Amino acid sequence: MNRHIKPGGWIEFQELHHIPHCDDDTMTPSCPLRQYYTTVISGLQNLGVHLDASRSEMLNLSSYGFINVHHEVLRIPIGTWPKNKTLKTVGLYAQVGITDGLQAMAYGPLCRGMGWSKEQVEVMLVGVRKCLDEGRVHAYLPFHLFMGKDLLRV
Repeated sequence: MNRHIKPGGWIEFQELHHIPHCDDDTMTPSCPLRQYYTTVISGLQNLGVHLDASRSEMLNLSSYGFINVHHEVLRIPIGTWPKNKTLKTVGLYAQVGITDGLQAMAYGPLCRGMGWSKEQVEVMLVGVRKCLDEGRVHAYLPFHLFMGKDLLRV
């Protein structure tokens, strides 16, 4: 068997979960940001892409011979709403990255996966950009860390 990790070595996977979460009532079901991600994910599923596939595999690291498996979830804020200075900066970067990538992330799933026109996509993006610019939504993206130690083999 071809091994890419030394016996007893550690492995770490990091994955950003691309569905915004919110722990207060600032992101309603009708929030453009929530609708955007929900629709893009549906379009991807229509194209045969399932964003959760790798995460579900990583949750089973022990079945691949790893011990001391650990799963941690960090919260990446979207926007500058956190009170913590570091999280404000992280949130600003996340918001800029999302805003800059909205169009690129939307066209394939929405046009090919959902049958939308480019004009329909652009109308949706206006609402999403406005939602992000207003900064009223306290949304975050879960960032998953998966770690495990390779079982020593003799």
